[in-house]
Amino acid sequence: MIVYLEDIGYTVRIQVENKNGMQLLKGLFFIHKKAIEEARIWPEAITIDATYKTNAHKLSLVNIVGTSNVTSVRSNTLQTFSVAAAFVNSETEESYTWILRELREAVWNDGHGLPNVFVTDNEKALRNAIDTIFPESQQLLCSWH
Repeated sequence: MIVYLEDIGYTVRIQVENKNGMQLLKGLFFIHKKAIEEARIWPEAITIDATYKTNAHKLSLVNIVGTSNVTSVRSNTLQTFSVAAAFVNSETEESYTWILRELREAVWNDGHGLPNVFVTDNEKALRNAIDTIFPESQQLLCSWH
């Protein structure tokens, strides 16, 4: 999967842990080069949410999307675009910090054009990780949550 993603233009980062003499996947972060360009153009609002171990491998999917100020052709709503995603074995502050560090390095490694705001649910571990990796950005809670 990693080789395939890299072949089609994704940057992939993995995190492993040793458990009982075996190396197990702790995290898999991936971002496409076009998504990096979009996120640099539209850094105003980044939304992050996670599923809870709903796949066959019991990994959580952390989905990161951006919002542009361009409206849809079909409706008067703002457009969202995929920025990055990660599979992690736990939704901890450590996991979120790793994901956000990889995101910052991939998209905003020069420190310019950082996101104005991150929209999240009220996940304390995620909010703490945002404070650590993106202290310059504000946080908003999703009105749904």
